[in-house]
Amino acid sequence: MKKTIFYAAAVSAMMLTAGSAFAQSGAGNTSSSLQEGTMNSSSITQILGTMNTAGTIQRGDGNSAMIMQQEGLENEAYIEQVGLSNGAEVTQVGGFSHDASIDQDGDENTAGIMQDMGWDNEGAIDQDGMLNDADIIQEGGEDNDADIDQDGDMNEAYLIQSGGLYNYAEIDQDGDLNVAYIGQFGGMYNDAVIDQDGDLNYAGILQDNGESNVAVIDQDGDMHWAEISQVGGVGNDASVEQNGMDNYADVVQFEGSGNASMVYQDGEANEAFVIQTGGAGNSAMIEQMGVANLAAVEQQGGMDNSAAVYQSGAGNEAAVIQYEVGENTAYISQEGEANLAGVSQAGLANEAAVMQMGTLHTASVVQEGTMNMATVNQMGGAGNMANVGQSGTGNVSVINQ
Repeated sequence: MKKTIFYAAAVSAMMLTAGSAFAQSGAGNTSSSLQEGTMNSSSITQILGTMNTAGTIQRGDGNSAMIMQQEGLENEAYIEQVGLSNGAEVTQVGGFSHDASIDQDGDENTAGIMQDMGWDNEGAIDQDGMLNDADIIQEGGEDNDADIDQDGDMNEAYLIQSGGLYNYAEIDQDGDLNVAYIGQFGGMYNDAVIDQDGDLNYAGILQDNGESNVAVIDQDGDMHWAEISQVGGVGNDASVEQNGMDNYADVVQFEGSGNASMVYQDGEANEAFVIQTGGAGNSAMIEQMGVANLAAVEQQGGMDNSAAVYQSGAGNEAAVIQYEVGENTAYISQEGEANLAGVSQAGLANEAAVMQMGTLHTASVVQEGTMNMATVNQMGGAGNMANVGQSGTGNVSVINQ
C-alpha cells in the first residue's frame, strides 16, 4: 500500500498550527497539513476532482484528522498520527482508483476509511499501540483492496466490502485483546485473510453470495476461536489453523460445489466443526493434536464427498456424517486416551476406515447401500468395542482388535 507524504511547495500549504481546514474543488489539487504538538485537529475537503492529493501529519497530543474527497478519480489521501489521543477518518465517495491510508503509532487510536460507490480503490490502516480500533468499509464497488495491520493492546478491526467482484481483504493483528471481522457480500472471486498472533483472539470472515471465494484464518496463541462461513458457494475454499491454547473453530460452507475445507489445531481444549451442505466434490479434513479434542464433519447433498479426521492425545471424539448418493470416503484415526469415533454414510461406493490406538476405544461405522467397505482397527489395550452395519451390495467388513 502506498504511503505518500505530501509537502506543498509553498509555506501557505504547510500548517504548523492546531486546527486547520481546507476546501478545494477541481483537478490536480494538493493539500497538506503538518501539525506538531498540543490540541491538533485538521480537515481537508476536495470535491469534483481528478488526481487530487491530501495529506495530514500530526505529531503529538490531542490529534484528530479528517479528509473528504468526493466525485473524483485517482485521488490520494494520507493521514499519519504519532502519539496520544489519535482519531482519523478518510472518506472517498464516487469515482474510481482512489488510494487511502492511515498510519497511527501510539495511544488511544481509532481510524476509519470509507470508500463508497467506487471501484479499483485501495485502503490501508496501520496501528501500533494502545487502544486500537480500525474500520475499512468499501461499498458498492468492484476490484477493491483493503488491508489492516495492528500490533498491540486493545485491538479490534473490521473490514466490510459490499456488492463487489474481485475484492480482496486482509487483517493482521499481533498482540493483546484481538478481535477481527471481515465480511464480503454479493461477490465473486473474493479473498479474505485474517492472521492473529497472541492473546484473546477471535476472528470471523463471512462471504455471502460468493463464487470462487477463499477464506483463511491463521491464529497462533492464547484464547482462540475462529469461524468461516461461506454461503451461496461454487468453488469455495476455507482453512483455519490454530496453535496453542483454548482453540475452537467452526467452518460452514453452504450451497456448495467443489467446496474444500481444512481445520488444523495444535494444543489445549481443541474443538472443530465443519458443515458443508448442497454438495458436489466437497472435501473436509480436521487434524487435532493434544488435550480435549473433539471433531465433527457433516457433508450432505452428496457426490464425491471425502472426509478425514486425525486426532492425537487426550479426550478424543470424532464423527463424520455424509448423506445422499455420492462416492463418499471417510477416514478417522485416533491415538490415545478416551477415544470414540463414528462414521455414517448413505448410498453408493462408500468406504470407511477407523483406526484407534489406546484407552477407552469405541468405534462404529454405518453404511447403507452399494459397494460399501469398512475397516475398523483397534490396536492397543483398554475398553475396545466396534460396530459395523452395512446394508446392500458388495459389502466387506474387517475388524482387528
